[in-house]
Amino acid sequence: AEFHLFEPLAEVSPEYTGQLQGSLNSGRRWKLHPIALGASSGSVEMRVAVGAVGSTILNIETSDLFPVATPVPLDTLDRLVAQGIAQAPQLIKLAVQGSEGQVLAGGPRTLQSVQLAQIECWLYRGYGQETVLMHEVIERMEAHGRVAIQHCVPYFDPEHQLFTLDLFFLRR
Repeated sequence: AEFHLFEPLAEVSPEYTGQLQGSLNSGRRWKLHPIALGASSGSVEMRVAVGAVGSTILNIETSDLFPVATPVPLDTLDRLVAQGIAQAPQLIKLAVQGSEGQVLAGGPRTLQSVQLAQIECWLYRGYGQETVLMHEVIERMEAHGRVAIQHCVPYFDPEHQLFTLDLFFLRR
């Protein structure tokens, strides 16, 4: 199997660079693409969180939690597959801090090949009004002939409120 990792902070954040090196060195078939996935091609301002984890391409204001906004390259799944940068995947995992809907919008042809998808789904709009919610992800995946079959990886906020779940989607 080949694994294609899309991480726009790979060349921007020293924290991410160090963390990714260990993963990349552990397997020969890992390919890192230092770009964000979305609904269009070009570039986007990425709001970089303190420590990098939790950074997003959604348009949120800079704050103590997101002190930096930096431009990163942006592309769609469909374009990357059509150009041969990545093969059409059988398995996909999305955890893109509220912009899962944008990634899905940029990959309708690519989703046809996906047998199993693991997608982080938000119960609340944690990154503002653009945050795609769980029911919206379910509707989009159903439109592509996929149904939710299992959940895992719950994330709780500091007050122990359930905030996200990863859902597994399988072809109907």
